[in-house]
Amino acid sequence: MNQLTNLPAILYSVPQIIINLVAAFISGVIIALVYKKTHRGITYSQSFMTSLVLIVLITATVIMAIGNSLPRAFGLIGAFSVIRFRTPIKDTWDMVFLFLALTLGLATGSGIYPVAAIGLGIITAAIFFLQKIGFGVISANDMVLTFQIKSSGNDNQYQDIFKQFLREHILLNARSIDKDLELSFKIHLKDNRQLQTFVKQLGIVKGISRIEALNTNQDVEY
Repeated sequence: MNQLTNLPAILYSVPQIIINLVAAFISGVIIALVYKKTHRGITYSQSFMTSLVLIVLITATVIMAIGNSLPRAFGLIGAFSVIRFRTPIKDTWDMVFLFLALTLGLATGSGIYPVAAIGLGIITAAIFFLQKIGFGVISANDMVLTFQIKSSGNDNQYQDIFKQFLREHILLNARSIDKDLELSFKIHLKDNRQLQTFVKQLGIVKGISRIEALNTNQDVEY
């Protein structure tokens, strides 16, 4: 144990800190884009997309701050357990900033000022950059379509309309309401200007009612 606690501290050079954090940022963006592309759940959150990128950045900062110091590692575990077990957190965005605050506290408290300063600068820049470009925002052509169809409704007819107006559609949810079936789809329109025409054509189909098309730039729940 004494050998572990007496290991020489790992000192990162400024260029190495920057390279590590840039690599972490690129990795986080790739992870987030894969998540968005493969997401098939019933909820979507832009803040979670952004949080994925920032958590990778913050974790890289944590690792550089810890180095090979066993006391710092145990101290970090104790600090994070406060978040996990003591503080209720409903939004991943809040969790990111708590994580960042603890990381900077660890780095500055350990006297590793280059990691704290560069990490804070790059992470802050990443936050504003991701918000500026609207990272993770649902496209204007991406919507959630919900409608009710009678059990005797013509499935083939609305599928033909889907093929005419939509680039892709994914069934998200189906539930029975009295004698009707409520269907929820994630849809991508070929042309967003055709939304009203698409809804009108869908409304003509016998047995279909209560059509709703929801477009949001941040969070979707259905």
